[in-house]
Amino acid sequence: MWCLDIISIITSIIENLFFTGAVFSWPALQCILTKQGYFSELCFNTNISNSSQTSADYKSLTCVPAEKRFNLVFNLAASLMLISALPFVFIMSRYGTWVSRTVATTLYTTAFIMLALMTVRTSGLIFAATIFIAVGGMQLFITDEQLGHLSPSFESAYVTMISGLFNTSAATFVIVKLVYESGTRLETAMWTLTGLTAFLWLRTFLLMPKALIPHPLPSNYKLLTMDRFEVAISKKDIVVPDETTPLQGEGVSEDSESDWKSSATSCLFWSNAINFCLTYLCFVCFVGSYVTWLSDFQTSSQIAFYISVLGYLGLAGAILSPLPDLVAEMVAYCSKNKIVDKRKRKLRGLSVTMAVTCLFSTLQAVSTVIPNVYAALAFITLFRIFVMGGNADFLTTAFPPKHLGILLSITFFVAGVVSLLQYGLFVLTRISPEGNNTANYIIIGLSVITFYHPVIVWIKSR
Repeated sequence: MWCLDIISIITSIIENLFFTGAVFSWPALQCILTKQGYFSELCFNTNISNSSQTSADYKSLTCVPAEKRFNLVFNLAASLMLISALPFVFIMSRYGTWVSRTVATTLYTTAFIMLALMTVRTSGLIFAATIFIAVGGMQLFITDEQLGHLSPSFESAYVTMISGLFNTSAATFVIVKLVYESGTRLETAMWTLTGLTAFLWLRTFLLMPKALIPHPLPSNYKLLTMDRFEVAISKKDIVVPDETTPLQGEGVSEDSESDWKSSATSCLFWSNAINFCLTYLCFVCFVGSYVTWLSDFQTSSQIAFYISVLGYLGLAGAILSPLPDLVAEMVAYCSKNKIVDKRKRKLRGLSVTMAVTCLFSTLQAVSTVIPNVYAALAFITLFRIFVMGGNADFLTTAFPPKHLGILLSITFFVAGVVSLLQYGLFVLTRISPEGNNTANYIIIGLSVITFYHPVIVWIKSR
């Protein structure tokens, strides 16, 4: 790869580390907005005398109706983030990378401007701002995934890594929270973030192609040359490796490789999609109710501390983002004497990776019921590293890599619709202690059910 191509990949890692998944640092933003007095009109026992106070007691400033409103904000953002993936993929396919990233970056910049200008009286803007951050981040993530096409041997590892980074971008608003608690005004912090979006604009027009990166990659393709949009793909340039051959018996064959519909209607694809829906639902249930969960048994100072810990662990998790791919490759290597086909060996490794993902999800749900904060934080950090990366790596391995964008967006769309159930589960937890226990047991049950998918993949890899 050329030097500028490598720079583009490195900056995409930075982009996914701090921007694309910023909505997952929602607990920190919720804590700040609660102290500012947002949605305090829904409570009857709060007295916000100074909207900029940073040392106010969190538990005295909130109530169940306000908690429900904050949860609704996050639920809509987290769901629409995934739902938007499908239409955005078609926009990117039709109009190219620049147009898609321009729309995404505009949403991102607008969101931070809205947060900077927002006041308690205009607290309804938080709905639009959070949704813009979530949707814009998802589109930036999708445009970055195609960079893996630049090196077929590196593609699987790259997709797994940035997928893990996307889900560990929980430090963004934690940093804002620390700056806010040090005495800086929230508006100043948001204007600073608005200025930092210049990095996204520069990447769009200086380090990303105007059109889509073709797959397979032509031998004379250059990512950052002005004639890259007119590269003709001749037959001699098209070399499809053996490992991109779809699994037989799953509704996909070599003759139909160019037809993404064959992949999208296969049983294996929908097995993975349902598995991801359930695991993502469990994940957003934890993130959306994290602050409320802590407030049930922790003091206000401990709540602030554990919110920061969640962000730090998310940032630390970025170091472990290649772990799912390493685990899969290790298992595949150990299976080389039993399984001749390279593709099936990789699927054997992925079945183990997905089983580990399901295990972390279940252990996190159990830790929440106990409750044990440190155990829950450890398991949710490991889980979020594996869930996104494992999903993308599976789709890249089990189906033609050139269909990754559309298959991933369909999976995200279905998961986004299912994740709307999170708000109902949260409301159930606030009705009564019995309702809280019921919701927790439902989440544990859903986590246990997800083990069916790695078993199916293991069987298919024989």
